[in-house]
Amino acid sequence: MDDPIDEENGARILVSFTIADFDSDFKVAAEDISLDKQVMDAQGNKIMKMPDLGIESYNIVINALGLRSLVSTGLLPIKKAYVKFSVKSLLPPEQAKAVNDIFTIPDESGSDPNIRTVMKFTVNISQFPEYCPAMTCTTYDKLYFDGMSQPILGVFRLALGEILARTRAIDATMQGNLEKFRNQLATILEKKTGEENNRTVIEIMSKYTSYANPSQVVL
Repeated sequence: MDDPIDEENGARILVSFTIADFDSDFKVAAEDISLDKQVMDAQGNKIMKMPDLGIESYNIVINALGLRSLVSTGLLPIKKAYVKFSVKSLLPPEQAKAVNDIFTIPDESGSDPNIRTVMKFTVNISQFPEYCPAMTCTTYDKLYFDGMSQPILGVFRLALGEILARTRAIDATMQGNLEKFRNQLATILEKKTGEENNRTVIEIMSKYTSYANPSQVVL
């Protein structure tokens, strides 16, 4: 979705629907449909081909440095803020039961607390941004004793699919630059050991490659 309202609110909807008569009998019950499997009818015939979600295992590393400009939702000032990273929000309901959400430790007080925590976990998600859910993160203020409901300061999301896509684009650009540099370095060495052996490497670089001076060699 390219609607700016959806981007602002973080709303993404992935649906599949069928227009049918009111009294239509569906071939497969809703509870028997699984997105990661082929849908079959009672006779073993394929009803539809589900999209390839490209589910892969990823090691996620989050470096939480801190929170800034928090605002209390009540009369009391912010005491000790902390964040819940909902790993369950990335998984289907049946898989989410087997994992626990990750919480930072409420330590520093005030509206600009430092967290300085690195969180690592492994999760199976889609390699395609349109099929990869965003991680829901909730910020709380620890005002009361453990076990009691703590007030919510705010909610934000981490669009892991979009982050993964940007990271892959950067990696592809880096690999392209390295391949270009390797080819041009091979050209320089070939000329230096051959017909241009009386020239310096800088002169050969300026003549045969796209780098006018060594300062342009940036990887």
